[in-house]
Amino acid sequence: MKITFCLRDTKADRPVPIHCYIHFDYHQVKIATGQHIHPRMWSQDRRRVKRGAAEESLVNAALGKMESDLHNIFVTMRTNGDIPSPDLLRAHYAALRGTTVKRKDVVISFFDRYEQFLKEIEPKVQHATMQIHHTAKNHLKNYEKTQAAPMSFARIDGRFFEQFAAYLVKKAKQNNETVWKIIRTIKVFLRWAHENKYSSNDEYQRFTKKSLPSGQKAEKAYITTDELEALIALDLSGNPRLDRTRDLFIFQAHTGMRYGDLHRFKKEFIHHDTIRLVTSKNRKAIVIPILPPVRAILEKYGYELPIVSNQKQNENLKELMEKAKIDTPALVVDYRGKERVEKIVPKHELIGTHSAKRTFITVLRQRGVSIEAIMRATGNSRRTLETYIVSTEDDAVREIESAFK
Repeated sequence: MKITFCLRDTKADRPVPIHCYIHFDYHQVKIATGQHIHPRMWSQDRRRVKRGAAEESLVNAALGKMESDLHNIFVTMRTNGDIPSPDLLRAHYAALRGTTVKRKDVVISFFDRYEQFLKEIEPKVQHATMQIHHTAKNHLKNYEKTQAAPMSFARIDGRFFEQFAAYLVKKAKQNNETVWKIIRTIKVFLRWAHENKYSSNDEYQRFTKKSLPSGQKAEKAYITTDELEALIALDLSGNPRLDRTRDLFIFQAHTGMRYGDLHRFKKEFIHHDTIRLVTSKNRKAIVIPILPPVRAILEKYGYELPIVSNQKQNENLKELMEKAKIDTPALVVDYRGKERVEKIVPKHELIGTHSAKRTFITVLRQRGVSIEAIMRATGNSRRTLETYIVSTEDDAVREIESAFK
């Protein structure tokens, strides 16, 4: 039996109810505690009121008593030979308090549990990751509306994933690559539920990317040195928005930093002529030399980068690259189910914030910088770097020619 206490809303700017979640034998029950606390006074790690808060003694004592009472009820049921069930546990606790069972003290549904998972991971992951999780959950809720029965852990098996994938392709109009990203995200929740004994079903482990048809394949978009110089020379004096967009891209293309790390950038990261920080994605310490274009951009903005959201930057980049006439034809092969669709698009349609890092890595390799040096500057493994590096036909010709000189 596991008991946890959680706030109804961790972002509220007012006192909110504290809920009690009881987990046992793959059941989960939510019971109101009758206690309220302001989120800033709540310790997410200890699941109690923070030490030193005015309400600490009173509220924590009430939560401790509730936890003790529930444990005693559970042990008594086991001792008496009763089979614990959510309804029986609620009834015993209500009798102990001299109250009746409330309608809101109900067994947690599949999506209630999903919300619990989201609340637990929110303090630990980036905002963009939370958006991905919410999107995946919403697709699952929309899929549930097309089914005769509500979602449950017992329904998760290979057939469920096949039907859900078909729904995402036919109804939600997602390509195969996006379908896998959605399913992979949902599997994170299912693994959490299984590891915490909220579900005994581990069928989700058997469904892998190989179970799906091929995903989208597109040319790896990066900016060549000539295109980079043309971009820098582009007159944007009448468009400050795109000027800022260009500066952020140039900064990334000369540092290899992920866009998420640009959000965290502070002047304190600068040590002499280098930028030193720990990356947010893989927690690796990196050291990046400050090249002249980077220094100029930092000084231009007083060492405070003009950050916008990743989505907005991607939108602006496509407009910027089109204006700069970066329109080399690029092949995109898309799959929806088993249907293969090929199309040629101008390169500017494929450029995003990730392209800046790919540009940084590819240009360095083309100029002979070792993989080891790039690994230290980016914090990426050799295997990951290989997915970034773009090898062109000209590169292959030069390498072969050099071997015979």
